Amino acid sequence: MNIKITGIVDNYSESSKFRSDWGFSTLIKTDYHNILFDAGSDPEVFEHNINLIDPDLKKIDILFISHSHKDHIGAIKYVLKNYRVGNIVIPEEQNEEIENKLREIKVRPIIINKPTSIDEGIYSTGILGEEREQSLVIPSEKGLILITGCAHSGIKNISEHVEKTFSDKIYMIIGGLHLYKKYDQVLKEDINEINKLQFKYILPSHCTGDTAKKLLKQKLNDRFMDFGAGVTINL
Repeated sequence: MNIKITGIVDNYSESSKFRSDWGFSTLIKTDYHNILFDAGSDPEVFEHNINLIDPDLKKIDILFISHSHKDHIGAIKYVLKNYRVGNIVIPEEQNEEIENKLREIKVRPIIINKPTSIDEGIYSTGILGEEREQSLVIPSEKGLILITGCAHSGIKNISEHVEKTFSDKIYMIIGGLHLYKKYDQVLKEDINEINKLQFKYILPSHCTGDTAKKLLKQKLNDRFMDFGAGVTINL
């Protein structure tokens, strides 16, 4: 199965023609699905970037929301009004903001608690951590593709959960690692733990933080890849 992953909204961007923003959104295209992972923070930034990347996009088969923080759900209403959306997948939680957005447009979501098959070859990790966040898992011939919104519960914990649940090794991790608030010894310890994980590539983004990205690049060398708005990965 061919997999194409493109950054739509991110703190980082491939070039100045893409707008950067504190938020995250990624478009994943497979042979069978168009998947939008999260919806950024600002609808105008989302609209600008996605129209540069894929102006002909009309249908989103799966809108997958990792968690209900504002920097991940800001353009939900825009997406649902401007694209034919097949299913919207959200983590089970009590959050009035996201519920009101969906209620206004009369959308009934798929609500996730435990690890779940969303469609053929598309999976949720289920809810992990106090922030009640889910991540996306796509099996590939090379191994599992893991996409995170913020990885609030820790990428080590998420990775171990994914490999145990899906009985395969992780090939690639893309998304926020939530390391931007950590400093000095704690950050270095976390990076050492990440380095021990058996993935092939990691593309830290969004809330990972500049210092953490720099240290990860130094530690992981060719296992590290850049990601951001406008960056495309073909698998």
